[in-house]
Amino acid sequence: KQAYALFEKARKLQYPPAYYYSGVYFENGLSEKQDNKMALVCYQKAIELEQKEGHLVTFVFGPLDQYESIIEKATAGMERLKPAVKV
Repeated sequence: KQAYALFEKARKLQYPPAYYYSGVYFENGLSEKQDNKMALVCYQKAIELEQKEGHLVTFVFGPLDQYESIIEKATAGMERLKPAVKV
């Protein structure tokens, strides 16, 4: 819950990785309940902010994560969810 609260705070500051990882939280039910529609919204917002700001091309989260762009990661998340969510 503390980690989710930190991401919510960062998300409100329009921070692309925070939107991406909020999407992960919603997709996997880590925000208390699974919400694929909110996950899609967060992934899309992460992409928009990354394209607009361009200040974070790569972001490392955790020791096993690779140096991938937020856009690539969010796009992959959207592709996973599209079949499950009627857009």
